[in-house]
Amino acid sequence: MLRDGTSCPINSPYASPVVLTRKNNDLPPDSPEAYRFAIDYRKLNGITKYPRYPLPVIDDLLTNIPHTNVMSTLDLRSGYFQLAISPKDKICKKSIDLGKNITISEGGMFTSK
Repeated sequence: MLRDGTSCPINSPYASPVVLTRKNNDLPPDSPEAYRFAIDYRKLNGITKYPRYPLPVIDDLLTNIPHTNVMSTLDLRSGYFQLAISPKDKICKKSIDLGKNITISEGGMFTSK
């Protein structure tokens, strides 16, 4: 991956192990297509501090509707892939593969050219 330019070296204090998981298909175990390349983020998730934004109670929202001038909606169907990651936190979104670091994009996908 380094040789063909689909990944690049990084310097990060965080690394997550790469694992191969078996796909739900009928391919034999010796077939490379029978496996999925995945990253185990459980330890990183365990030390990540998440901001808390409690949702308002529906009764409070209904009470406040008459006092509003503008109402809007938000479609979060693909919201995960639209979340911005702070530059200081981007160093956490990396992985390690056989001792070599690989760049991971903000959405958890491999960076490629």
